Amino acid sequence: MAHRVLLAAAAQGQKIYGLTTGVGANRDQAALQAEDLFDVFGKLTKAANAQSEAFNQALLHTHGAGVGTPAASEIVRTAMIVRLNTVLSGGSGMSLATAQGIANMLARDVMPVIPHRGSVGAADISLLSHMGLVMAGHWYAHAGEDIIPGDLALKNAGLKPIRFVAKDALAIFNSNAYSAALAIHALEELTQIRDMCVPIFALSLEAFNGNVAPLMEEPSDMRPFPFVHNMAQVLRGMLTGSYLFAPCAARALQDPLSYRTAIYQIGAFDRALNELHNLLEIQINGADDNPVVSLGEVSAQTTALAGIQVVDREGLTGAVVPSASFSSLPQTIALQTVAIALAHVSEGILKRTIALTDPDMSGLSRFLTGPKGIHGFGALHKPISAIASENRELANPVSLDFETIALGFEDMATNAPRVARRLRRMCRNLTMLLGCELMLSAQALDLRLEDNPDLALSPDTRNLHAEYRKKVQFLRADTFVLSDLIERSTDFVASCRLLGDHFEAPREAHRKF
Repeated sequence: MAHRVLLAAAAQGQKIYGLTTGVGANRDQAALQAEDLFDVFGKLTKAANAQSEAFNQALLHTHGAGVGTPAASEIVRTAMIVRLNTVLSGGSGMSLATAQGIANMLARDVMPVIPHRGSVGAADISLLSHMGLVMAGHWYAHAGEDIIPGDLALKNAGLKPIRFVAKDALAIFNSNAYSAALAIHALEELTQIRDMCVPIFALSLEAFNGNVAPLMEEPSDMRPFPFVHNMAQVLRGMLTGSYLFAPCAARALQDPLSYRTAIYQIGAFDRALNELHNLLEIQINGADDNPVVSLGEVSAQTTALAGIQVVDREGLTGAVVPSASFSSLPQTIALQTVAIALAHVSEGILKRTIALTDPDMSGLSRFLTGPKGIHGFGALHKPISAIASENRELANPVSLDFETIALGFEDMATNAPRVARRLRRMCRNLTMLLGCELMLSAQALDLRLEDNPDLALSPDTRNLHAEYRKKVQFLRADTFVLSDLIERSTDFVASCRLLGDHFEAPREAHRKF
């Protein structure tokens, strides 16, 4: 229906960006030169249709400007799904044939080759154009491990090239679907990290013989940040039954800040993650087009600004309205907020691992050396420090690093894909850091259990410890290579799921904090 309104608006004399005019700085140029654009039925005349097809093809070719290695197929697939979903939400004015073309490519696993760089985050124009090129039988597509011409990929899948008209080309690439795809995959990784941060910290606290007083209700009630209050409550529940709630003469009155403020670190991360989730839901389920096609009655003020209230031959009403819906600023700022929160979590892990290996703080052997060892885990802080430092760098906001382009017409951007890519690197780094904290915490806990086999652990931490020990054993002697332990610990954190009151190998369901 939006496509019908689009054509009706153009037939009634309205200038349509990307249909009757050029795009960007060429918005002042006519896209169609035919003397008679529409016939008596409100459809493009034969001459205008031919010109429109040529304009759409030229638009896709000249805007296919991605650079760098091809994006992973799973990112491309997600981007295509997102774009199809936003088109189906209404507002794009894309023709049914083109929308069906995207669906057919998804169903037949025709994945366009999309270079992973080149978008400034004000719609992923230079990247998504490659999807349209393959739909038209041009460019290249993935075929397993190979890359083949687009026309051959369509032929092998039993599909025919699409001849784009009207606003189809603009509707394909004037979207943030690629940025959203990166953010969606980051969100999946972030959720796993968030779900593992809490139990690993709980185990770390037991390993350190930490003071649980900051987790009690009274401190958070006096300063009622909801996300801090919630995290303290979750941790109290997770540590239920732990020896930490019993008095201990060897326990410090005040722990290092990396332990005491962990509910702020992880709580701020959880809060930022929830906000990102909410904004991405809006992004992937709404129209991010320009112009946007509004169906039904519109306000008199909008009608005046848009120039026309469309009524087609069958009584369908609506308007074509210029918009800024392509701006990805809301989710980009949310991505950067999560990145800053992640950097604080990284710092907390770094400082806690230092405290765990310091005998003056933990009361355990230097570098958590086993009974038959000498060196222990002293060298582990080199990669931990390097990765935490990299996360500090990656957390620096980059959404403002853009230039005015398109002859001054495009003077704002967000760098959304770059922000999302940096965040995904942070996710991989933080997963490794969590693996290292778990490695040291499990070692420290075993050292305590060697001295006191009856030491009471909470059910959650006891089960996490038991599952981890199936992958990485207690190290009594210096007969290990740290690189191997780091990899195994990182893999464990990436795949472990918290189910009910215990931990198991990868499963779909997991507790939400």
